[in-house]
Amino acid sequence: MIDQKIDNEFKIELLHPKFIGTWLLILFFCILAYFPVRIRDFLAELLSHCLFLIPKSFKRKVYKNLDYAFPDLEKDKKDKLYRNFVRVGLKVVLGYGIPFVRSKEYVKDSYKITGQENLDRAVSKNKPILFVGSHCWTLDSSGIFLGSKYEKVVGLVHSSHNPVYNYCMNKMRLKFGGKIYERKDGIKNIIKCLKEGYYFAFYPDLDLGTDGSIFVDFWGAKKATLTVVPRIVKLSDALVVPMTPTYNEQEHKYEITFYPHFENYPSNDLEADVRRVNKAIEDGLKDREEQYMWFLHFYRTRPENVEK
Repeated sequence: MIDQKIDNEFKIELLHPKFIGTWLLILFFCILAYFPVRIRDFLAELLSHCLFLIPKSFKRKVYKNLDYAFPDLEKDKKDKLYRNFVRVGLKVVLGYGIPFVRSKEYVKDSYKITGQENLDRAVSKNKPILFVGSHCWTLDSSGIFLGSKYEKVVGLVHSSHNPVYNYCMNKMRLKFGGKIYERKDGIKNIIKCLKEGYYFAFYPDLDLGTDGSIFVDFWGAKKATLTVVPRIVKLSDALVVPMTPTYNEQEHKYEITFYPHFENYPSNDLEADVRRVNKAIEDGLKDREEQYMWFLHFYRTRPENVEK
């Protein structure tokens, strides 16, 4: 099988004039990466008060997801969650340049690990590990941390139409080595890597439609949820270790929380296995729901529409 992993090599066509705007934006983030973290976070705090500048379409997406997830949440609490979500997002976004231009030592020092004992216990089993994460603002930080600690880490990405953006993001993701593949290429490469001793960082919480998914509970509504996690475990004999990547605003660090690995997984009940993944994501975000990227497609496919 041909290894179709994505590389992070610079190509001369990335200097085409049509990409000048992207390069200027990247330069801006690279400059911010050298700001003291407290100053950068203070700037994010100030910007978070300018909610009127955020496109209404973005806000509608967020509130639509919140309505599905928390149908009984009062409006004032939902508004507060939205404001906190924007603030956390800005703090993370303003630090995007850190893994791209700062030293490996600096990047490692920017992490706080909670649940280290759970991580160590899973690693001691000497089995492949499937780390199940969620689409939080700091999603990429968890993959980068795992790469810094274990080197042999593999992940999936969905490339954009902007090759300069892809180059910079992949350069960041592969700072410590490892491999990444296109999500659309499926799991064959992932299974191969797991059998070769790689760890797999996976974020299966997006709604990608009904193909390869079933409807199970996700907070307050049914969600089209991928069934691929139990399938990967069956094919690779991997352990499933839930993790939650967040931004710790008090300590100004990227915090990754690791939880005990799943016991007796998968079972003979596919729906229960898939729901278990969703429940792990919910539990990891309990009382810190603002860390989640609520503007993404989590409830796009509705069961009532499929039935029709």
